[in-house]
Amino acid sequence: AQRAGIKVFATGGIGGVHRGWQGSLDISADLRELACRSVTVVCSGAKALLDLPSTLEYLETMGIPVIGLATETLPAFFSIDSGLALRQSASDIEEVVEIITHRRSLKLNGGEVIAVPPPSSFALPWNQIKEWVNKAISEARAADIRNQFLTPFLLDRIAELSEGRTILVNIALIQNNAKVAGQLAVLLNQGRSYE
Repeated sequence: AQRAGIKVFATGGIGGVHRGWQGSLDISADLRELACRSVTVVCSGAKALLDLPSTLEYLETMGIPVIGLATETLPAFFSIDSGLALRQSASDIEEVVEIITHRRSLKLNGGEVIAVPPPSSFALPWNQIKEWVNKAISEARAADIRNQFLTPFLLDRIAELSEGRTILVNIALIQNNAKVAGQLAVLLNQGRSYE
């Protein structure tokens, strides 16, 4: 995205620090890229099947700010609130523009994560998501599913356990994140904030 001149990127959820990382050192490559690329990523937090507290800690360690848009807690992808407090939040998109503009004026390396909760009409309770994730992880362990096969298995199994509701949330949050990213890109371009 940075090489192509794209300043704002939308996705569903970023990768992160995987559960059991202490034994595998499994940390998604996108976190490292966020630390050295000046691209703002709009997402609904990190994927719910990850180690969310460790992901937040890693982002902080790498100097990547996680800014909640109209939230003071990290969204948990399918859920509005993971219960993890964010160090920085913005009440509206104009405040996000100010934060990004100030960061760029300081010539700081890396991008920002703009954490946008999924639309409330589609979001699922965090406790229910955790239950499905834990069940899917137990099943994966029992079947010895690991490495690059683990995440697809978990996402498919969580969709089955939720009777497709997680898929509906995923579609809604991606559409919402793309809308927010588009608005942010327009405002930043109007102010030429990245120049």
